[in-house]
Amino acid sequence: MRLLLLVGHIYGALAAQALAQNEKICDADMAPCGDWSVPCCHNYAQVCDYTTRDPMTGSGTCRDLVCREDSLQVSGVPVWSQGFVDYDLNGVYERVKTNDYASYERKVNPVPDPIRNPNPGDKTFVWYPYAAGSNRIGWTLYSASGFLWLIYTTAGVQLDITAIPKDSWKFQGNGGYELCAEPRQNGAACWVGSLDLSKIGISCGRLPPDGDTCTGGEILPHEVMRGDNCYDISVEYGVASSDIYNTKTQKTCAENSSLDIGDNLEICMRYVCNGVSLGDHTVVSGNNCYELSVQYDVNYGDIYNTRNALTCSQDQALQIGDLLRICDTSAVAATISE
Repeated sequence: MRLLLLVGHIYGALAAQALAQNEKICDADMAPCGDWSVPCCHNYAQVCDYTTRDPMTGSGTCRDLVCREDSLQVSGVPVWSQGFVDYDLNGVYERVKTNDYASYERKVNPVPDPIRNPNPGDKTFVWYPYAAGSNRIGWTLYSASGFLWLIYTTAGVQLDITAIPKDSWKFQGNGGYELCAEPRQNGAACWVGSLDLSKIGISCGRLPPDGDTCTGGEILPHEVMRGDNCYDISVEYGVASSDIYNTKTQKTCAENSSLDIGDNLEICMRYVCNGVSLGDHTVVSGNNCYELSVQYDVNYGDIYNTRNALTCSQDQALQIGDLLRICDTSAVAATISE
């Protein structure tokens, strides 16, 4: 029995020693990672927790990020502008496996300003697991072109980027934190349309393309013609860039804004009834917009054709088999008028 206990103690000591030897640490003497003077673990899926460093050795602990996927899906970030052109920062960010520290990046090709900035070129934007300008674990989004910090979290140590509280996102000054004036007076960095960061959402891994998951809407085809670009198409159809799916690249305009003539796009048109839904109606021989408006006692604008994503007030041409959505907005209008 004593022999067994002795063997057990020896085995336990050896296991503990092996664990200690395998424990990965990061310390002040470790060479800085990449362009940043911060300690790191020389691993693209780890971050150095230097906030609780050993007071005797100054070493920190290498910690694994919760997200193990090779991409992040980002939404809710306002449009950022610099040099008279706008950059959509939402979409898929891919893990950078050539770095010695954890990060995700995305290249954005903006719509050029034909007069003031006809050839802006693309910019690379990066999610980086340290708080802006420090060696504290956090998350920061920055523009790699000029190294401008854009936004960061004040939530403290966050190994799980998908669990960051929405009210913790803040603007970082050197990337511009004012709303763009319209018309644009200069090419300084600013934000377009909103300064609201509470809608930021980050998912671990690539979500299925919106072209395959157009929930609650219809898909309209669009063939790319000369002069087409993602921004103009989004304005034409009144949709977000993430609702424009390129069947050739299998990416949305939010992920890759480059288009070639002849590309086949799928536009996700999501219909919302701002009133009382009266259900669907399939067009049969003899149906027309006037007859249907009388039948359902609604306005032309309340009859939505899923074939072309237009109401009868926009296009009265109906085809047999068209699926119409009937929405009664009169009650809502009456309530507002009161």
